[in-house]
Amino acid sequence: MKAVAGEAFDSWPPEQRGREITVYIFQNHTAYNGGGPMMGYCPGNEHNFWLGPEFERQAYFWAKFVQEAERLLSAADIQSRGVAAGDLKLGRYASLRNEAFIFEPATGLYIYPPNKSGWNAVGHGSPVHLPLKGRLEMAWRQGRLRLRCATCSKRRH
Repeated sequence: MKAVAGEAFDSWPPEQRGREITVYIFQNHTAYNGGGPMMGYCPGNEHNFWLGPEFERQAYFWAKFVQEAERLLSAADIQSRGVAAGDLKLGRYASLRNEAFIFEPATGLYIYPPNKSGWNAVGHGSPVHLPLKGRLEMAWRQGRLRLRCATCSKRRH
């Protein structure tokens, strides 16, 4: 969700839409065995940065979280300016974006995915149940969906 203070509403560029409230969804991965990428960089404070499977939540948890956030924001009469460019809209306020870095062949580096790459540039599985449109979009981007014209394959007499 993007939010803007009323007095600043007219000064925000349309492509930014405002400020967002971000909630990060952790999905455990074997690369995090041993606590994750920060272990070894924080001697004596490892417990503050530990990432393990106990922090992962299932899709139903996030679906309920989004549903409750949508309900509370609507009840408070919060006005949404839309979701960020490239995000997958989950409701009136909530959206999903996978911020996993992607490989940029031109530079040979891993980069933060630009908005034009869409909500899931790296193609990971979604941590939440997606509406049909989102599932189709994901399948299309991953090359698992192909459209075929039924009338094009018919023989002509």
